[in-house]
Amino acid sequence: MSAYDAIISGLKSNLEYLSACGLREIPVLHSAGRKAEDPSPCEGCALKGEAVEPFPCVGAGRSEVVFVLGRPDVGSGGPFSGEDGALLEKIITDGMKYKKEDVAVCYAMRCASGEDEKTIVQAASSCAGLLMEDIRRLRPKAVIAMGPIAALSLTGSSDVKDLRARLIEKHGLKLIVTYGPDVLVKRPEFKKDAWADIQIVLQDLKK
Repeated sequence: MSAYDAIISGLKSNLEYLSACGLREIPVLHSAGRKAEDPSPCEGCALKGEAVEPFPCVGAGRSEVVFVLGRPDVGSGGPFSGEDGALLEKIITDGMKYKKEDVAVCYAMRCASGEDEKTIVQAASSCAGLLMEDIRRLRPKAVIAMGPIAALSLTGSSDVKDLRARLIEKHGLKLIVTYGPDVLVKRPEFKKDAWADIQIVLQDLKK
């Protein structure tokens, strides 16, 4: 499959996902508490001017669980595209027994650009307000932060190994930090730990 075909396939998958959530058109959303005329948080971002399109948070109007990923890949069709996306879908459907449309997936860093650590930290900081607005709008019972960028945005620390394996209460949310799908694809030996983290969330949701 060519890179072009992979992008088209990913976009098709993401549109089907949005359709399953009940969306019949792609709306222009302005998060709660922000007016359409308000300055974009991108104005102060380190990546401003790189001509990249921000990825929205996708999911139903209210979701029991919100997954927060680090950032989209360049040319990505959405959170369920590629090998990483297939693994995320498997975690949701096979592991947690949810349908894809029953959860929401957000990116801590909304655009697929920037490589050096300083730029990534600055960009994630610029996006943090948008992320929290989306999470509050979705009103989840639990948030699963996958990977160091997501962890940094929600906890102030990117040390996944130190943060994982326990529920963290922050910003009025129940949060767990675990490894990102990209790491789990490259380091399958971490899947056992990631699944243990997911099970902590599932046990708490049963209470």
